[in-house]
Amino acid sequence: MASIQPTAWAFPRSALLDYVNQTFQETERVPSRSDFARWLGVTNVALLTWIQGKRLPHEVHIEQLAAKLGPEVYQALGVEPPTPIELVV
Repeated sequence: MASIQPTAWAFPRSALLDYVNQTFQETERVPSRSDFARWLGVTNVALLTWIQGKRLPHEVHIEQLAAKLGPEVYQALGVEPPTPIELVV
């Protein structure tokens, strides 16, 4: 798995916060932010540290977020999406 690196030292907190909040509001299946975190497969604390700009999600979590929220999460985080792996048969 290729390492995902932020494109800058400080990732765009407001972009991630806006994207997560917008997605949270559009996701009618989850009534609270802690339920939203659980739906994403992360802890509420992890979600809060990411949207507050205290920590960048680990690449496994970025891939989880992208799987649930869409590939736009890479842009919101300011990271490059992973490159597809070609299988040689």
